[in-house]
Amino acid sequence: PALVATLRRLLGEEYRIHPHCRGHLRQHGAKTSMWHVDAYKGLPWCSGRQHEPHWLMIMYYPQDTSSDMGPTQLLPGTQYYRGDSDRQHYSRGHIPDFGEQLGGWATVVDTVVGPAGTIVVMHYDLWHRALASASDAPRLMLKFVASRSAQPLPSATCAARRTPQS
Repeated sequence: PALVATLRRLLGEEYRIHPHCRGHLRQHGAKTSMWHVDAYKGLPWCSGRQHEPHWLMIMYYPQDTSSDMGPTQLLPGTQYYRGDSDRQHYSRGHIPDFGEQLGGWATVVDTVVGPAGTIVVMHYDLWHRALASASDAPRLMLKFVASRSAQPLPSATCAARRTPQS
């Protein structure tokens, strides 16, 4: 119920769960992945990034996840930046190098650790990566994608702000 309420609040009552889903398994010895944002499934690469949430990524961790299991790391606020990877050749010549961008970002890395059943709902364009795994216990993360089906109506709070006060 809490997840459904969160999705409705962020995407509207008629949000949809995209058919793309994926399991991400980290096993002992897995290396740290690159910082990246995911491509929109089923849309052209240059479909454009959205500052407001039109798409959300839902990450579900079915087991206790500790820092040695290769947890996911997030860079809060980075949905406002352009790019798709920390590899130099991904800049396509018109996007500043990842290191150059990261040096100017006012963000602190957030590492996702927690008990079994932890769910993270994040802006689809948020930069993220998986850390190296030194644990003998595998870490599984199930990724789902949700999207708006319609533009949201203004909330009562927003409407009240737009109404001239006498």
